[in-house]
Amino acid sequence: METSRSTNLNPEAIRKIGLRLYGAEKFQTDPATVILDTIAWVDAVLGNSETLLRQPMQNPVIQNLVSLVKAEGLVVIAERLKVGTSTLRNWVSGVCLPSRPNLEKIEKLLQDSQTTPTAGAEQPAAPGELFDQQQQPEPEATS
Repeated sequence: METSRSTNLNPEAIRKIGLRLYGAEKFQTDPATVILDTIAWVDAVLGNSETLLRQPMQNPVIQNLVSLVKAEGLVVIAERLKVGTSTLRNWVSGVCLPSRPNLEKIEKLLQDSQTTPTAGAEQPAAPGELFDQQQQPEPEATS
């Protein structure tokens, strides 16, 4: 027989967890969604299968970090940020938010990655390369 665990979290505790997970800015702009996502997160952590989990919303900086990690890999990004892979995994999964100095490093990394093309990125096709064609020499003019 499976029993669901319950918790005695009060509204203030939920608010604090919501602020920690999603940030003060998101809490100010959409408090209802933050509270509902926080409750869903707590239920998921406790293993309460009755809760229908939605995709939790994330800080836009963290959303961009998730995309960068998917594109370049967890280990590569962790090395570039000079953090452990478990720390980076916690940030992108929403377990915890980075501190202000780490958030600034992430923002700088995201700006740098937008301005410089990534290694191995495809360059624009040269003329005749689009359909893997060889360039034909121009016919000589006859007089």
